[in-house]
Amino acid sequence: MLCDFTAGVEVVSFLHVRLLPKDENPYLPRFPSPPSLPSPPSLPSPPSLPFPPSLPSPHPPVSDALIRTFEVMHSGSWHNRYPGDSRIVLDLTGLVSLYDIALAPSLVPVRAGLERWDHRVLGISSEDISHVKRKLIEVITRPDPGSGIDWKTLTHVIVDRYADRLELMQHLLNFTSSDSQELLQRAKLVQTQLRIMFTPYLLDAIAVPSAGGSGVDDLQWASPMFRLCATTHTSVIIKQIPFMTPSEHLAAESRRGDN
Repeated sequence: MLCDFTAGVEVVSFLHVRLLPKDENPYLPRFPSPPSLPSPPSLPSPPSLPFPPSLPSPHPPVSDALIRTFEVMHSGSWHNRYPGDSRIVLDLTGLVSLYDIALAPSLVPVRAGLERWDHRVLGISSEDISHVKRKLIEVITRPDPGSGIDWKTLTHVIVDRYADRLELMQHLLNFTSSDSQELLQRAKLVQTQLRIMFTPYLLDAIAVPSAGGSGVDDLQWASPMFRLCATTHTSVIIKQIPFMTPSEHLAAESRRGDN
């Protein structure tokens, strides 16, 4: 966190760009105009000749304010996807997350039932605010450099490998029908997608039992495959646990939970 821009920061460019006129800038406050004095009555004008109405322009004029507003959102969207703005390097060894239920437990009931984009900090308790501030001070003043794990790359690998496939699986499973044939066809699609997802972990030594079994023991053959899928990308970080910062411990738990 950079709170003092005079500490180690050199200004490369600080320009005073031209602003929009006040009457075109939608972000400036609008004040009512003062009341005008009544004007004297005017003489009636002579009747004018009728003219056909003008046709509307197929391309209505667009204000500079609207164009600039669009460009702000457009240029910002260039960094929506990985790796984002490469000029900004996050120190993930000092991550402070309000999704940490040990840090801000008061936000758990506030977020219950809401979609991710509806999550807000509004509703956090004063005790949790004090806890977060103490955590920030602890992270900023910590002497420990961390384990050296590239958390950014590890996270991207997991998201890149599984995100789209899990969304497709969710779409396939979110299906209802009273037709048994339709349900059977959808079940076959789900099975095909699962086979694709587990192909890198389907070992040659795994023997699939014959059809007809329904007990728990009949599913044990798949345990090594599931274990490999869940731990392939995170098993190596276990060796680095003694060298991790508290923030890295949180990151490691979240990656193991997601993976």
